[in-house]
Amino acid sequence: MNILEFFVPPCVKRILCKKGGRQRQKFQVHTYRDMLFVENKIHRYVYMQGEPGVGKSTFMSKFVLDWSRTVVFESQHAETNVSFGDVDTLQAFRFLFHVSLRDSREQREVLEMIKEQIIDRIYSGDRREKAYKLIVKILETETCCVNMDGLDEWTDFKGKLAVPIVATCYPQCTVLITTRPWKLVDERIKDSHIDCLLEIEGIKEPDMLIELILTSLHHEKPMEACVKVSEYIHKCNLTKFLMSPMFFFFYNSISYIRCKHVYDHTS
Repeated sequence: MNILEFFVPPCVKRILCKKGGRQRQKFQVHTYRDMLFVENKIHRYVYMQGEPGVGKSTFMSKFVLDWSRTVVFESQHAETNVSFGDVDTLQAFRFLFHVSLRDSREQREVLEMIKEQIIDRIYSGDRREKAYKLIVKILETETCCVNMDGLDEWTDFKGKLAVPIVATCYPQCTVLITTRPWKLVDERIKDSHIDCLLEIEGIKEPDMLIELILTSLHHEKPMEACVKVSEYIHKCNLTKFLMSPMFFFFYNSISYIRCKHVYDHTS
């Protein structure tokens, strides 16, 4: 399914870094602009931390799709009543490159990651070399966003780097990195290297996700089934998992099967 069909906005908070310590004041953000800009200046390095299964990779995928919509439709209007509905903000980037760090454990530079994960999969032969040279020029001269998903799944094979190399000759490049919180404890990641620190805590409206999932399963009575699933989750004391999409999908599937079994035998 297209992620846009069942995406539910997450709860994302910005962590203000105080002198002498990274964590301590949090406030919720609702827009891409809050993530990427301070006044009218765009951030250079944005880190998004979150526990396993809270939706970091899903959020990044939605980010990429929203950016692509601004390219296809050229102009977008902000949906002020929807969290992260201001897709027009993403027009600040002429190009966007998304890389999975778990698939780049042998690379140390983001340019090599883009080459292997994007260029090599699209082009071959001489065209591949021409595209590679073009990417270098784009990164050096254009406003770009590089998404690096899963810093906690990447380790420098030389043991020297905490984060892949983004060359200083890419002056207009914004880097958005997702990771589990423990990775940011690495003393090599300096506070001065983090322009914006975000924390994703999970989905805000679990009931909405239940309804979208059941509707996608072509359930005849999604609203009624949604109530039954919610009742089952609360009855089994599974509510603590509702903020985590990963656990949520698992338990929601079990609940749906159990409730459907009961429903079929009582109707």
